Amino acid sequence: MQPLSIGVAIAAAIALVAGITKGGVDVLGLATDPTLLSIGAVGLILALTTFRSSLISPFLRVFSTIFAVENVVTGLAYVAVEAGWWPPSLVDVAPPASLPITFAIFGLLVYLISFIPVIGQITRLADPYFVTNDRGDLRIGDFGTRHVTERRLASSLIIALVLINQLQVAINVRLSFFNRDWFNAIQNKDSAAFWSLLFGVFCFWAAIAVVSSLVEYYTESVLKIRWRRWMTERYYGLWLADGSLYRAALLGQAADNPDQRIAEDVRNFLNSTYAYSISLLSTV
Repeated sequence: MQPLSIGVAIAAAIALVAGITKGGVDVLGLATDPTLLSIGAVGLILALTTFRSSLISPFLRVFSTIFAVENVVTGLAYVAVEAGWWPPSLVDVAPPASLPITFAIFGLLVYLISFIPVIGQITRLADPYFVTNDRGDLRIGDFGTRHVTERRLASSLIIALVLINQLQVAINVRLSFFNRDWFNAIQNKDSAAFWSLLFGVFCFWAAIAVVSSLVEYYTESVLKIRWRRWMTERYYGLWLADGSLYRAALLGQAADNPDQRIAEDVRNFLNSTYAYSISLLSTV
């Protein structure tokens, strides 16, 4: 995480320098841009927390990495826009100033919530899967089977799911603007705009939304199935280790159907963890 924290700090420093040398004149007679200065300031704080993220849960560290990288990319992109280096052909997809600041705030929140006791209890159960060196087979359609490390696959799937959810948020925002323009066209009886928006905007983004939902469902299913199988095998191993099953029966402490309880508890834990991490992130 140290190289990433350095990258975040460099991007923040660039934003600060750009903010100091661009914009209006403040009370001290300096030319400053408050927006760029804000991006640089929160970026420096994010750099510090990213540097210290080796102290937090490996599961939460995946989210910290995502937000740190996105802060760097969108922050530098916004600096390029303000400096006039952004390609004119891509002006419609230029990132707003709120985007790098939002990513920085999310990164800070991930670091801060890692110290909440109940979050620590959850991540202590989730972390072993994200640090294991166990290897397994991954079949990718007709491309054959690949031998992968579970922790790397798990981190990759989490990253993919976060990006998919962010894409879906962007699609919903775009469709909200479509609704505004479309109903304006109906109100103004503008048939050309009506059909152009329907086929040129709605159909395009609706198709992407459907495809992204299918990809999300498949990716989420792969993650949950592999994670659940690994955790179930781990707890079965702990339950059966050193003859615990037989010794518990001899001591009169045997539980009813412990194998089913383990499987059900693992399933509930994974569904809740997913809902309170990726799904909650998308909602926020």
